[in-house]
Amino acid sequence: MRPDHDFTTSGDRKSENAAFTEYWAYPNGWLAMAVQRMGRFDIAYPAFGYLRSCQHAGQEGFLTGGPSASGEGGTDALTTAHLGLVCLYFGDVARANDAGRWLARLLDIQPDLRTGLLLRCDRCAHLVREVPEDRAALCVVRAREPDQAYFMVGYLAIRLQEISAELTGYPTT
Repeated sequence: MRPDHDFTTSGDRKSENAAFTEYWAYPNGWLAMAVQRMGRFDIAYPAFGYLRSCQHAGQEGFLTGGPSASGEGGTDALTTAHLGLVCLYFGDVARANDAGRWLARLLDIQPDLRTGLLLRCDRCAHLVREVPEDRAALCVVRAREPDQAYFMVGYLAIRLQEISAELTGYPTT
């Protein structure tokens, strides 16, 4: 844990795994929930403080690249869904509600869900529609193509359901 309460492998290097560098706060969310469950509140709450700083100012989603990307950074479905869940673990229902609204809005602004799901918004909250092919796996799930990151759709759906259930008080099953 760094002095700013971010978790990195060393210095400013997030991980050897490029996906964790792309989705900067994602592994932090798992670590924060784990140490909270272990009763290590001395680590959990500072770590959650760092994660709160990943929410995009003026938007309800969470920054893909973490707080250091706040100037030019965009938001994405995986980070927002995951950190919305983390917010529930820490009792921050207002932020979880924000994340749920962002996820619902992402679904509402999709051009055609039958062809796929675009996963990102830019720093101005516009859906990222133009996706370079070398970044497609991180930005879109194409419905009619093999080898897609289908878990992104499932993760978004289950987190939206959990956040909705928490906010309404209704069970998810």
